[in-house]
Amino acid sequence: MSERDVEGRPPRVASAVLRWVVSGDEADVVEGELAELFRRRVGLHGRREARWWYGKQVAGFALRVATTRERGEEEGGMGWVSDVGGDVRWAVRMMRKRPTFTAVAILTLALGLGANTAIFTLVSAHFLVPLPFDRPEELALVWEVAPDRPDRPMTVSPANYFVWREEIASLGDVAAYNVDMATLSGESGDAAAERVTASVVTPHFFDVLGVRPRLGAGFSEEATRQASERLVVLSHSLWVRRYGGDPAIVGRDIRIDSEPHTVVGVMPASFRQPERALTWQGAELWRPMLLDDQRDDRGSHYLRTVARLAPGTTLDQAREETSAMAGRLAQAYPDTQAGWGVQVRAVDEYLLGEARPTLLLLLAAGVAVLLIVCANLANLLLARGEERRREFAVRAALGSGRGRMVRQIVVESVVLALGGAIFGALLVAAGREAIQAVQIRYFSGLVDVAVDARVLGLTTVLAVAAGVLFSLPVARSASRAELRPGLVEGGERAGGRPGGGPTRNLLVVGQVGLATSLVVIAALLTRSFNELVNVPPGFDPQGVVTFGVTPPSARYEERGSYVAYHQEIERLMREIPGVEEVGMVSDLPFTTENMWTTFQIEGRPASPPDEPRSDFHRVTPEYFAAMDIPVVRGAIPEQRWESQEDVEVAVNRRFADLYLPGRDPLGAGIVLEWSSVRTARIAAVVENVLDDGFAGDPEPILYLPYGASPGRRMYVVLRTAGDPGAVLTQVRTVVAAVDPDVPASDLRLLQGLLAETVARPRAASLIGSAFALLALLVAVAGIYGVLSYAVERRTREMGIRSALGASGRQLVSMVMGQTTRLLVVGLALGLAAAVLAGNALSGILFGVRGWDPSSLALATLLLGSVGTLAAWLPARRAVRIDPKEALRME
Repeated sequence: MSERDVEGRPPRVASAVLRWVVSGDEADVVEGELAELFRRRVGLHGRREARWWYGKQVAGFALRVATTRERGEEEGGMGWVSDVGGDVRWAVRMMRKRPTFTAVAILTLALGLGANTAIFTLVSAHFLVPLPFDRPEELALVWEVAPDRPDRPMTVSPANYFVWREEIASLGDVAAYNVDMATLSGESGDAAAERVTASVVTPHFFDVLGVRPRLGAGFSEEATRQASERLVVLSHSLWVRRYGGDPAIVGRDIRIDSEPHTVVGVMPASFRQPERALTWQGAELWRPMLLDDQRDDRGSHYLRTVARLAPGTTLDQAREETSAMAGRLAQAYPDTQAGWGVQVRAVDEYLLGEARPTLLLLLAAGVAVLLIVCANLANLLLARGEERRREFAVRAALGSGRGRMVRQIVVESVVLALGGAIFGALLVAAGREAIQAVQIRYFSGLVDVAVDARVLGLTTVLAVAAGVLFSLPVARSASRAELRPGLVEGGERAGGRPGGGPTRNLLVVGQVGLATSLVVIAALLTRSFNELVNVPPGFDPQGVVTFGVTPPSARYEERGSYVAYHQEIERLMREIPGVEEVGMVSDLPFTTENMWTTFQIEGRPASPPDEPRSDFHRVTPEYFAAMDIPVVRGAIPEQRWESQEDVEVAVNRRFADLYLPGRDPLGAGIVLEWSSVRTARIAAVVENVLDDGFAGDPEPILYLPYGASPGRRMYVVLRTAGDPGAVLTQVRTVVAAVDPDVPASDLRLLQGLLAETVARPRAASLIGSAFALLALLVAVAGIYGVLSYAVERRTREMGIRSALGASGRQLVSMVMGQTTRLLVVGLALGLAAAVLAGNALSGILFGVRGWDPSSLALATLLLGSVGTLAAWLPARRAVRIDPKEALRME
């Protein structure tokens, strides 16, 4: 053996230690690699320094074996538990060693997981948590269906209510109710009169729902008859707000509509009335009603009915039986029942069904944001994985199999994700009141949001899934770690392209694609909302103040008394500074409680099933000027407060087109059989008004002069000059001065009423835009991070290129070229996915196609611009690399 061979042989003692430390097939590989490196160092630095270096490497291997070598992988029992526990402890130590990286990762995850947790609270409340009734799956709402509106549920006649309750076997019991308003008179000197949302209910209403009062016993038929219906049950909120939560309230008399009513109960705080409209869900008091004297009334449709299915029956059975009964009633009473049907709907589906598609859309958007977050973190971990190549190589050299290393990386990522989930859940829990406010304002007041076990469980599952997902790329990279590059000192800093390039590119494409889809969807929702609110309502709400007044029948029993009250209100309103016009109407547009009637057109008799139908409003002549409703033909009738022999009415353009086509509507006779006015003449045709909201079609409307048929409840409409808000306080003062027991109810700006009707699409637009913005920011941060890291890794290469004469423009093009390709691919995939998603969302869009070109163009321009900017910043930095400094780097 030559002297040179002996000189290049590693120390024997150290080699023996190495073979003892590294056993198995890996020993030959590790020993061979270190031997070759030892010979190189001998030539470069001499044998003494090489022996010292070799000893350090062996000592390092021994230390790692002592702390990280797996023990007992082949052992049975619960050994894997201690292994995972060790992985968790190691993950926590690694997080502590890199506080900046940990903070950025947890904050990013908290945004993604927190957004999903917030949506989970809403989804759980609408899909998983039962409604606050006993066995709500047995409850159904039963409606009538008019012949000309088969898809629209109608209120129920008293006679049919009794038929359903007494003759339909599949309906175990049926209760009737109706929404109402009530005036609470002042009980003391400092308690002003208050107008509250109320209901009148049959005495067994609460029994059908399976809800008992928190205090008291509620209603009974016997007690209701004895008290002449002057009993009341209070809501929990009204009991606390107005009566201070006094438990002695039960049995006490309070004045409602100027009449004494005995409080017989207080409902639990969780109780909500089974109503879809937000206004009526929060009823604050209930009064009983007896319908015995209306058993034969089939012409009046004003009741809502809720039924509890009989034991062992299904909704389909109830539908079949009620449909058969409707057919028998049509044969028995053709004048009032011909063509009428019945609609039976599950309570939760009817009350919550409208909100569920929007919530599912928001949930999908939240998951998309989380996927972008995962892609971003996967790129960060890949970059960090490049720095850990030596660690992975050493683990492989020490005998760690691929499964062991993959498990360690997955555990580290899951621990990180759970940290983000905890932080996100804490943020959501802290903001629960705000989420509940969003829930009540935009979705439903029937359910409460809560960060409960369901939500935490879903968040945990999502966090674990996210951790596994964003760990997979780095786990794949680590499982392929090579020994020699990882063990060579400075090997991870060698020039050239970093590992994991294709994976990073794929993640960038995914981020861009998902962000593009979310931006398109947000643009679609925003455009849909704008199209909705820009539909001309037929009047000008700008500067209009509205409120209601209802003089109680106990003190305003005679017609002349409440007519005089309304006259006085109108007179005093005109004296308020800033008020230009004062009108009155029985029902405001954009509400769901409009009255309707059947009628006959003079000279064209029609049988009851074919009688024309129209909404109708009682109005004063100034109403049209106060609302700025244009007059199309004729002149508004001037009849005001007193009834006249010759009555003139106004109709809208839809009424004239539908019922008087091809003829001059002016002068046509309208016969109203229910009114003291037998025949009225059309004196004016006004523009269509969207009575049922922006999304509704114009309905035929008949405007009856107030003097021809005065109503007790009227709404006052004030058109103001200047700031309408300045009028509100004066209105309340003037109304109280006329009668302190008749408050100005629902006092607000008309624009606010219109805004309430589009609350849900507004919420979808706002939340969707927030998710899109978050996705855009995360995606841009991901693009910037990946390119910045790539530029850093290629510093030596760019220095060489620059030294060889490459211009700054060439270097920028080199960096930007690859990014442009990734952006184009991501945009193409995102736009294709967005078109599919838009078509799926067509049912909740208004006036916008699912493949709306402007939304697609906006997303392309936005993502292309910000993506290019995110790529240009690292490219600009690459131009500034000093070739001398770059070439000095190892």
